[in-house]
Amino acid sequence: MRKNITLANLGSVATGRVIDDIKELRVASDYRNRMRIRCSDVYQTSGNLSGGNQQKVVLSKWLFTDPEILILDEPTRGIDIGANTRSIASSTSWPTPARPLS
Repeated sequence: MRKNITLANLGSVATGRVIDDIKELRVASDYRNRMRIRCSDVYQTSGNLSGGNQQKVVLSKWLFTDPEILILDEPTRGIDIGANTRSIASSTSWPTPARPLS
């Protein structure tokens, strides 16, 4: 799971061409807590997670890129109604961008 979250923004967890495992672990742990991803640890393979938790990992990956705009097309499609409600409710507590939106 940790490699999946950092994959789209490796420059943030690497020094030159070498990935800093500690930085990668911190980022993955942070997003695991913020997004409430249910897994045994950040080393767990994303393919072994439930569908809703896999979606949270993918969303975490793109949020870690610190996008100015993030367009989500039916982000809750295919997850159960309880998870859907929690996802929508937690959307206001997603990680905030490092820079203000203009």
